[in-house]
Amino acid sequence: MTINQKTYYNLLRKKLCDNSNPDTITGLLEMLQEADFVCRTRTDDELDAEDNIISRKLVQIVFLHREAIRFGQRYISDKVLIVDGTCNTNKMRMPLLVGVGITNSGKTFPLALSYCPGETAESYDFFFWCLREEVWVDGALEPAVLMGDQAAGLIKAVDVLHSMPKSKLQFCNWHAVEAMRAKYNKAGYTSEEIDGWIDGELEIKGLTDHSWDYIKSATEEELKTNRVKLINALRPKEQGYITDTWVPKEHRVIFCYTKLLANLGCVATQRSEAYHPPLKKVTNGQLSLEDSASAISTKIHSILKNLSMDEDRALIDADLALDMNAFRDLVNVVSIDAIRRIEKEWLLLHELTNEAGTTNIDLGFCECELLLRFSLPCKHFLLQACQSGTPLPKSLVHPRWWLKGPTIRSDAWKPSYAQEQQLILSPKRKDIYKAIQDVMLVQDRLGPEEQSRFDSQYLQAQKKAKTIAERHEDLSHIPIGMPDAVPKKTWRKKKDHGKTNARALTAAEASDKDRQERERLARIAGKARATSKDVTEEDDDGIYTWDSLTPRVGESQGGTTITVAPKAAMRPPPPPERSPSFSPTPAGLPPSTAPARLPEPGQKRKRAPTNRYTEGRQAGIVRSQGHSQQQQ
Repeated sequence: MTINQKTYYNLLRKKLCDNSNPDTITGLLEMLQEADFVCRTRTDDELDAEDNIISRKLVQIVFLHREAIRFGQRYISDKVLIVDGTCNTNKMRMPLLVGVGITNSGKTFPLALSYCPGETAESYDFFFWCLREEVWVDGALEPAVLMGDQAAGLIKAVDVLHSMPKSKLQFCNWHAVEAMRAKYNKAGYTSEEIDGWIDGELEIKGLTDHSWDYIKSATEEELKTNRVKLINALRPKEQGYITDTWVPKEHRVIFCYTKLLANLGCVATQRSEAYHPPLKKVTNGQLSLEDSASAISTKIHSILKNLSMDEDRALIDADLALDMNAFRDLVNVVSIDAIRRIEKEWLLLHELTNEAGTTNIDLGFCECELLLRFSLPCKHFLLQACQSGTPLPKSLVHPRWWLKGPTIRSDAWKPSYAQEQQLILSPKRKDIYKAIQDVMLVQDRLGPEEQSRFDSQYLQAQKKAKTIAERHEDLSHIPIGMPDAVPKKTWRKKKDHGKTNARALTAAEASDKDRQERERLARIAGKARATSKDVTEEDDDGIYTWDSLTPRVGESQGGTTITVAPKAAMRPPPPPERSPSFSPTPAGLPPSTAPARLPEPGQKRKRAPTNRYTEGRQAGIVRSQGHSQQQQ
């Protein structure tokens, strides 16, 4: 049978997917769908001469649990999303991006995960696009803060590609200081200069301490002071590193700026990195993508189940030590974590009023972190309840802290004493039937002529929609092939003979190790110069002459060899004096009758004399036969 090219490609495109084929991800997609995950894929499509797709290869996949989507709409909307990547979870060596949020009980939950070819701008851009399509829909707010490390791909995705236009990027302060330490190590600073030292009872700060003071500056005045101290502690060559690299980033990492963001108190990516060990326990670098995702999905489902049970327990648990006159309307209504934070501010307010002797006090301008970072009432809003003695209403607390709360769809929330709050129901995402019903209701209100024109336009739009649906149907028949394995990267292990799945050294740790090795070689070279000499010759008077200086031990020789410190030259010891001969050698005797004599005197073992031997010597019968004993 002979078929043409068009028929062949049509048969190829409509070939049924086989989930047992290891060259496709059909089994992976079916497994995730059965586990109640939503998946989005980015593929590399191969086209024929007529621009028809004939094959597809996976580049990146993003998957979210449906329960995690509801968590994200409640807890991440208008707050903080923390993103980080981890490796060694599959045999394709694809990094795993992990996006997490914080619940109203203060615990971390996983929102989305993604296997990607690398932490590139395109990978982050697709990851955030999937979140906008699946999580922040129908009016749900995007996160106000996006926290991550200083990955170049993340920065480009936010600043250049505008992947998260409504979010402010915040850097992890720990990664910032570690980047500075790596710079100091590469610049050749010593351990004492970097880590500081103790001079008697005085502790001298190192560059790391100055860096932390710079990052943790609480006010702009402290920032200026700490910046000057850090710059002055550096050499002139490295001072430009601070002014050129970190001054433009200060609004993203310095505490005096980040404390004004709605980041729920986060200053580091520790929450996201805390999910690396649990994921590493169920995955390894020898698993396929399907097996790796299956293990991760089971772990995610268990985590989300436990978090839901925590919220259910908060509906019945109560802290008996609370001031129930003030908190009776909040107990079992908002989370325990929120109540404890409000209680600290409430007790602080009572201390201020007790010191003043009145509740009519001026608290000044409000820039409280509790309100700006956590969306909880600070002392400025609690003062009214303190003055009137009324219970704190639920409207003082942001809806994200409510138990079984709604989707966050408004960023205009402010604490108030209104007794009733309108409940905002979670939207039904992408309701096509309701959209068509709304269109038909509008069509019924039109006149006959307008209805006729509308019907024509609607039918044309319907044809385009049908074409789009048919195209997606054709694409669904083309199996997506497995991605190409990421090229194996080389990294420095923490231990040469440790576990194979152990993490690699960070840039700061690697630079610390290099610095310690340089200092060790310098100490060895110093000892070698102090104890060894390069001797070339000795003149007639016994005076040693010196040749030109040779390179130090361990230093480059300008070639492919390394000079080792030579051992100190020593004058050979003089030979021992010969023992005097007490009996002359008989002249003219043949060699066979000559007395025995050792070639090298002083080498014979001295024997202990016996009584018979001593008597023979005294009687003159026995003479000495060796050179080690005195001859007569």
